Amino acid sequence: MLGELSRVARSRRIGWQPELSTPYMNTIDVNEQPVFPGDLAMEERLASLMRWNALAMVVRANQAELGGSSELGGHIASYASAADLFETGFNHFFSRTRRPG
Repeated sequence: MLGELSRVARSRRIGWQPELSTPYMNTIDVNEQPVFPGDLAMEERLASLMRWNALAMVVRANQAELGGSSELGGHIASYASAADLFETGFNHFFSRTRRPG
């Protein structure tokens, strides 16, 4: 969308250029960041398996001989996006509100 907006701006000689970065700055220096508290390799493997399972379910649902629809393909991308958000939430935000025991 920004590419199209930039193209239109150039064609109308507006002189607008989109920002290529955000004003966000990490406030914790890399050397001060705590060690990741889990087994990152295991978590990546589990995430891959869950995404593979979601892909398999969508492919099966799309099979015409089973009465499926070809309109379900977008659900793969939607699941991947949602999975990243949930993973970030569970790993970095939601767990802080848990009570011990």
